[in-house]
Amino acid sequence: MAQFDTLECVRRLEDAGVEREQAEAHARIYADMIMPDLATKADLRMEIGSVKADLLVEIRSVRSDLKAEIGSLRTDLQAEVGSIRAVLQAETSSLRADLRAEISSVRAELKAEIGSLRADLQAEIGSLRTDLQAEIGSVRADLQLEIGALQATMRRELKEEIASVRGDLKTEASWVRSEFGAVRAELRGVEGRLERRIVDQARLTEHKLKVWFGGMQAATVGLLVTILKLL
Repeated sequence: MAQFDTLECVRRLEDAGVEREQAEAHARIYADMIMPDLATKADLRMEIGSVKADLLVEIRSVRSDLKAEIGSLRTDLQAEVGSIRAVLQAETSSLRADLRAEISSVRAELKAEIGSLRADLQAEIGSLRTDLQAEIGSVRADLQLEIGALQATMRRELKEEIASVRGDLKTEASWVRSEFGAVRAELRGVEGRLERRIVDQARLTEHKLKVWFGGMQAATVGLLVTILKLL
């Protein structure tokens, strides 16, 4: 057991301001009431050794109990896992069957929907084709009217142009005839007045005039032929 120093206790109490009589009374009380319950290091070592031994025994017992409990729990868990696996397999099979049935139903519905959509599209295409044909017919009729009007306008303008050219040609031909008549009359007057010594010259002049007139006449005929081809 540990030894309690009462004198040291009294001294410290006096240093703290406690009167000596009270300090001695407190020291005796400490020595009588507290010291019997204080343990020495040897006591503590013995107690610790005893507690350690008890703890080792308890730990071994707990370890054994835990091993047994863990084994039982492992068995229960394995059984539970097997049960859950069986339930999941059954549920999976049922779900797979439900999904197959659902997929078959959706496939049938989609086929029906696609068939209906195809029929609607075909009807819409037919209606669109009819509308386009009607529109094309209307455009064709309008174009034919436009082309007819344009042809009539071009034909009228061409006739007017041809008539104008014909008038110009007639005017030119009349002028040529009058000029030729005047030249012929002049040549005849010259022939009457000239002497025989210029007969050869007159004949040469007449020949040139005939050649020139022939060229003019050929050009006029060619122009008339071109106009008739245009008509």
